[in-house]
Amino acid sequence: MEEVKALQGDYIKKKKILTSYKTSGSELLNEIEKISDLAGRLSLDIKNLEIDPRNTFPAIGDTSEDELSLERYSLNFKLSGNFLEIGNFIDIIEESETKLRLQKCSFGLDSLDPKGVIAKLGYVTYGEAGQ
Repeated sequence: MEEVKALQGDYIKKKKILTSYKTSGSELLNEIEKISDLAGRLSLDIKNLEIDPRNTFPAIGDTSEDELSLERYSLNFKLSGNFLEIGNFIDIIEESETKLRLQKCSFGLDSLDPKGVIAKLGYVTYGEAGQ
């Protein structure tokens, strides 16, 4: 019985954490503006910024009254510039009060800048289901 109670406690805790990541459309636009401002301050260029409006949240299984009413959306873009500044960018975003969560990150050399790199970043955010 203790194990079941512990599992239920973990479930409730993680559900509250996920629910706290909900963001509205206007909040997401504010986050994008903050990202753009930060990139500018760090002398980084943002390219190919796109929001994927499709819900990428995996199906939980059987529907129930306790199911989360969340949808997960992707925000993808490329950052080009100095490797250390891109790392600084990622750290600042992670340490901020943002509702964006880093999902993927990959680096490659910038063929137009011998001292630069291009980072492909993917963040996710959550919204209310059905909006």
